[in-house]
Amino acid sequence: MAQTPKKTVLESALEDAVAAVEQRGASEADITPEVVDLSEAEAAEAAEAAEVAEAAEAAEAAEAAEAAEAEALTEARAALEAAEAQIKQLTDEVEKWKAQAYRRAADLENLRRRSQQAQDELRKYGSEGLLKAILPVADNLERAAEHAGEDPIFDGVRMVIRQLYQILGNYNAKSFDALHQPFDPQFHEAMSQVESADHPPNTVVQVFQKGWKLHDRLVRPAMVIVSKAPAAPPVEIVEPEPTDGVEENPTQPALEPAAEDEPGSTQD
Repeated sequence: MAQTPKKTVLESALEDAVAAVEQRGASEADITPEVVDLSEAEAAEAAEAAEVAEAAEAAEAAEAAEAAEAEALTEARAALEAAEAQIKQLTDEVEKWKAQAYRRAADLENLRRRSQQAQDELRKYGSEGLLKAILPVADNLERAAEHAGEDPIFDGVRMVIRQLYQILGNYNAKSFDALHQPFDPQFHEAMSQVESADHPPNTVVQVFQKGWKLHDRLVRPAMVIVSKAPAAPPVEIVEPEPTDGVEENPTQPALEPAAEDEPGSTQD
């Protein structure tokens, strides 16, 4: 705020004093030097008071401005802190949603892989149940053909068996040979064990039922008989035969029989 010059304040005070005298009906002749000096003193005091008032107003204005500035700064700090808190909250929410999105994406990828794996297994092993239902029929046909021997009546049965095995092979279902193979509990089911000196122990010596696979999965194990080492023959204990009335002393040497005289020999 600009301060009013001192000259202007004095002139204003003199004008006010002159106006007051004129209002009282006094003429210019009535204004004595004392009155003029008094008016100048009053004008000086009024100017000083005005300056003091203006200084006070300026100080108050400055204090008000400082207070307003401090209040504005406080409000700005509060607004900044609120904005930072809101930014942090929004950042946390973004990170939360981002983590959830990553988890959902991972779950979706795992679900896609499991679905693809299930579809692959269904395409690969979907006929397993049908194969298990057909195999007993094939076994019965094979038994019938074996019992028939070379009877030509069963040639049609043998042809059906070959055609059936060909169809099963088209779906990657194949039997595996277990005869004379080492016993494997993953693919063989032992029905009994027999002693055999012609085969190593734990060798399949007879197959009652074929084993089957679908691709690389076991559908039915082979039912087999397994060999084992023959038992050792029992040791026979031979007891000595008793003699008639004469007990042999094992400590005494046996008596040698007397030498007979040769024919033609002479005695002294």
